[in-house]
Amino acid sequence: MMAAGTSFRVPSPRLPACGLGPRPSRTLRRYGRSFPSPTRATRRESLPIFPLRKVTFPETALPLQIFEARYRVLFSTLLAGADGLEEGLISEDKPWVGTRRFGTTFVLEDGISSVGTLLEITRHRRLDDGRILISTKGRQRFKILKVVQQQPVIVCEVEYFAEEEVNSDAAASAAKDVVDLFKSMSELGGKLGTIRIPDELLLKLCTLSPASLSLWVASLFPAFPDQQQIVLQQEDAMVRLNMVRDLLSQVVKFYQAEWAVRSAFGAPEGRAGSRSGLVGPQWDVEEEDDALGGGDSSSDED
Repeated sequence: MMAAGTSFRVPSPRLPACGLGPRPSRTLRRYGRSFPSPTRATRRESLPIFPLRKVTFPETALPLQIFEARYRVLFSTLLAGADGLEEGLISEDKPWVGTRRFGTTFVLEDGISSVGTLLEITRHRRLDDGRILISTKGRQRFKILKVVQQQPVIVCEVEYFAEEEVNSDAAASAAKDVVDLFKSMSELGGKLGTIRIPDELLLKLCTLSPASLSLWVASLFPAFPDQQQIVLQQEDAMVRLNMVRDLLSQVVKFYQAEWAVRSAFGAPEGRAGSRSGLVGPQWDVEEEDDALGGGDSSSDED
């Protein structure tokens, strides 16, 4: 498993819908509906929800910068018992006081998604101006059953997915295809100068189970949030593997075509880390210490 606090983002080419199936389920319009239980799930609980314009996944790190008053209260409550908190902001009567755990969901055009990820706060720092910088780690997927509170922050009753491993020959074959395609993307991206993939990332791919691999690879494509959400809410690990395999296949084909054009005109290999007008941003490595030191981080979003 990769060191805590490090995350990577794939600079994805601007492709069409990538054939990953229907759009993410549009749920919680007006924040007032109930939803059926997932087919495979474990325990239930009420969880404060922090909506984001990005999709979060289990086992991935995410830095956040908290500055809005209502969320400063929420995160101070979640961190109750820790050092350096602002006095008077902790709500002692909340069931999540001191738990360091909260949920995130992807913000859609008309609500928030019905499947999200439980995050745990791993480190925090309060600045002199009241902002709270936190580092988090994704722990487990959940399904929203109903909204129990809308203001000042959203609170939902959620049910956690039971993550089941797949050990079939078909799953092993699909996982190998995903790893091979990822390595091909790394090699081509290096030639084009659009990506620089650390060796530790390539090594990590071979250590993941098929079920974990499908979620972890999907987390590397923030340029495709709708497709990420579709993968996140899919319960069948084999289906998820096929989804990320199809996505990686399209990225590789895109890079192959670009490299063929460049080679035909005698263009030199690109410099790793350079930008290309045909692809998204270069690899972004976010270190936990950088986030807590006031570097780039995500702000309050809902």
